Amino acid sequence: MVEYCVKLTKQPKTWYPTACSVKRSIIYHCGPTNSGKSHAALKRFMDLNNKAIYCSPLRLLAMEVCDRLSASAISCNLITGQ
Repeated sequence: MVEYCVKLTKQPKTWYPTACSVKRSIIYHCGPTNSGKSHAALKRFMDLNNKAIYCSPLRLLAMEVCDRLSASAISCNLITGQ
């Protein structure tokens, strides 16, 4: 089992060459509570009219974001841990 795990960690970038070739950017927005992080992220996403993944630590916040996007006629899927 240990040998198998070692093989998995050697070159993970070779597992999905097509995914690795896609140009993308990751934005990590960190700030204190109630500082407008979600609002800023959604505004940027809606202004660019692009694809994005929004990860939320709270189910209620994720539902609110999904509702806001749907109300703006932007296709959205909601996946939670339940």
